[in-house]
Amino acid sequence: TKKTKSSKSKVRKQCTECGLLVLDLSVHSRVHLGVKPFQCDLCDSRFGSPFRLKRHKAGVHEKKRNFICPLCGYSFMQKSEYEVHMRVHQNDRPFECDICHRRFVTSSKLKYHSRSHTGEKPFPCPHCDAKLSRNQYLTDHLRTRHGIIKPKRVYSKAAVTQADGSV
Repeated sequence: TKKTKSSKSKVRKQCTECGLLVLDLSVHSRVHLGVKPFQCDLCDSRFGSPFRLKRHKAGVHEKKRNFICPLCGYSFMQKSEYEVHMRVHQNDRPFECDICHRRFVTSSKLKYHSRSHTGEKPFPCPHCDAKLSRNQYLTDHLRTRHGIIKPKRVYSKAAVTQADGSV
């Protein structure tokens, strides 16, 4: 496990699942396990941490979007989202594919692209034999093929099991 110090001198640990540096691995692991114990009292949305619930309420229900792009007017709740967005306008794509040399704005977009070369499909459907390369593709698959509009949990690389224990 890699450790780095943030500007607040708090030790961050690297998640072995996705590589993200986080302050609390036990809280972060909920993302991969699909555990979302915090429900919004204004809608049906659920979150893995109180911080994400608070951020959801501020952005969705209170419309707090303090970071506004001066070029296109798009607004963001978080400075980091705004900064990534600005890379698009500046054509700043610092993440390069080792295989085809295509460049990307974020490391996550590079990761998704890399799966097109490796054929990796880490998101299995719990209802059929389909395997998909992105969580969003699984959500779309569940909606179009199985009629599940809003999955109750986020499916991840972790084993996906149904209530009866079957996959």
